[in-house]
Amino acid sequence: MKDIIKNYVNNLTLENVSDFIHKSNYHIKEEEIEIIYKYIKNYCDDILNENPEVFAHFKEEVCEETYNEVMKLCQKYKKYI
Repeated sequence: MKDIIKNYVNNLTLENVSDFIHKSNYHIKEEEIEIIYKYIKNYCDDILNENPEVFAHFKEEVCEETYNEVMKLCQKYKKYI
């Protein structure tokens, strides 16, 4: 399953992430959407392996609300991996 996710991430665009966030009615600033995208693209393996260092660095770059929303999504979808 992780290989499928990595393949999807390789083709993922900033617009895809932005569209998902807006369609899901999350209230996240555009600059934070770019940070989310950067982490997905550059730290996919770390995210999939739940590396706490990556999440700690991410937490420093976004507001608390955004961090909490992203962590909720990670928890929601990790059962499918």
